[in-house]
Amino acid sequence: MISADFHHAVATTGLEGLLGLVLALFTTLATIAAYSVGFLFRPSRTTLLWSTALTVAMIAGCGVVAADAVGSPSMRLAALGLFAGVPALVWSGMRARRTALAFVWAGPLVSAGASVAMLFSDDPLALGPVWRIALLAAGVFAALVVAEWVVQPRPRDPFLVPLVAASALLVAIGVLVYVTGLVGTPLMGLELITMRLVRTSFLVLFLGCVLIATIGPSIRDIARRLRTGPTREWDRFEESAHARLVRGRETGTPWSVISFQLDDAAEVRRVAGAPALATTTSRAEQVLRETFPPDAEISSPAAGVVVVLTPSPNPQVRQLIRVALSRISQLPPYGRIPVRPSASAGWVPASTAGYDLTVLLYLAAQAAANAQARGGDRWERVSPETVLGAISPSERP
Repeated sequence: MISADFHHAVATTGLEGLLGLVLALFTTLATIAAYSVGFLFRPSRTTLLWSTALTVAMIAGCGVVAADAVGSPSMRLAALGLFAGVPALVWSGMRARRTALAFVWAGPLVSAGASVAMLFSDDPLALGPVWRIALLAAGVFAALVVAEWVVQPRPRDPFLVPLVAASALLVAIGVLVYVTGLVGTPLMGLELITMRLVRTSFLVLFLGCVLIATIGPSIRDIARRLRTGPTREWDRFEESAHARLVRGRETGTPWSVISFQLDDAAEVRRVAGAPALATTTSRAEQVLRETFPPDAEISSPAAGVVVVLTPSPNPQVRQLIRVALSRISQLPPYGRIPVRPSASAGWVPASTAGYDLTVLLYLAAQAAANAQARGGDRWERVSPETVLGAISPSERP
């Protein structure tokens, strides 16, 4: 007669294998979605780093399945150690989002260190402290994610809220596990399968929040374009911008209009063709959507031109324009022309020229044209003297 302990062992092993398969499948699908919907639609250092974080998680998840298949506990521990670096990559992406130094080496360093430490911790007495330290390291970077959320430019992206909440929960778990390991072993009283079930569930939750932050803005942009249609995109922009400016006049909101014009657009259209110009314009629009806050209105009235309406204060607008022009200059070359794009920008605050959209668009376009005439790859701000026939000196990014 087969004992109950044997049945329990078989059931436990089967459930562990199922948890590993679920984790591997989820991380694989999340990685595919992150690159195809997140990075390709909105290419930036942030979406690349977050997609890389999901890639590390996918490698770890598949490593766990492979370890279970060959019956290698050491390989399983090494794969689990890779997860420790995921919060560090998420933190790097948060910093890149506000154009701060990203410290991209932190994630790979934590993953490699935790994986090696877990690999050589076959002794159960050593494994517990190593696991707690790895979890604590992940919690430290999760805390940095929460701290980074506090200093993010306003208004903050709502798609980051689930990620920040999951990071805060990871901090609490890391501290709890570490403290209980020091003062006693209450958590070790849980069955191993129960702990693995909780761990896998939380990993799926955390990685799901990373995926939301990565693909959420892209899905929002796609949904907006499907609602309006490509031929009505500029009409929608004008309607929305006009309504916002009317309200802004009543509330005193510091709206600004910035016209970004690709330098040498006519020459590019003649030599490389209209499709090359349209492609670069679309890429420049993606750069601006990534650079400016989520509440900014952004649209392209014609190939080679992208217009931004933003409520950001003047000091922040100045910095955003510089960052945007720098990022546009890093876009791939035009088609058959082995030259990287550059752009000129004209900036007109509503506090200077009033809240009439037509006037703001005209003055911003004139300022951008004047910046191009001065050599391009720079920006100019419309000053009160513009109305009298003068434009403030141009500035480089």
